[in-house]
Amino acid sequence: MITRFKFRKAMGEWPKYDDMGRVNCIKEGSRHTYCGWCKECDKPRMQCGCRRKKK
Repeated sequence: MITRFKFRKAMGEWPKYDDMGRVNCIKEGSRHTYCGWCKECDKPRMQCGCRRKKK
């Protein structure tokens, strides 16, 4: 589980709106493309560039 403190450390700001719900989404990977946490760049999937680079 990603905490708001880990989020702040990675992103430099506190989570807003639904950020915590998205990074801790239980449906990650099942058509929830930008939910979850990227292990490669250690950022929320909605903020990482890894997925875009691979395409």
